[in-house]
Amino acid sequence: MINLKSSATYRTQPQGHSFTRVTDLESVLSIADIKQYLKIDSDYTVDDNLITSLREANVNLVENFIRRSLTENTIVANYASVSNSVLLPLAYATDITSIVADGVTLTADDDYTLFNGRVTFKNGIGYPKDIVFTYTASSTFSEKIKFNVMKLLWIDYNNEDVSTKQSILKLLRDERVSGWL
Repeated sequence: MINLKSSATYRTQPQGHSFTRVTDLESVLSIADIKQYLKIDSDYTVDDNLITSLREANVNLVENFIRRSLTENTIVANYASVSNSVLLPLAYATDITSIVADGVTLTADDDYTLFNGRVTFKNGIGYPKDIVFTYTASSTFSEKIKFNVMKLLWIDYNNEDVSTKQSILKLLRDERVSGWL
């Protein structure tokens, strides 16, 4: 758990988060498209499970690097404590299902506001502990991101040098959501 003061706001990173993908990756990055990029015959299905796993792993890698969800996901983020403002993991929260702090369910508008993926607690809430956010997040799976995910897949599929992945991730820096430490 990291709490550092920056201006008048504390930035807190979650202890962990889990998510359930609502949008199937096949609809935004199909196995057929990946096979075409990798120059694999469409009739060759022996590696389909491997390609599916590599797709999931590399989409997750990119999502964590750019700090936002590339498809619609339901996310559960757990914190031991937070300050008065929290940037949610995989930002671009589109709908908060619930926020439970110290066993009490908080109410939108009365207890908190959501703006640009950041939850700000209203006066009187203090600094809640044992807090769980459940929300939906999504953003655009742009062609630039799709192309770079394909390059990452190519590296993994062909057992190329993993250090090359860092170079590809650097190309996505301008896609990152700011606000984390």
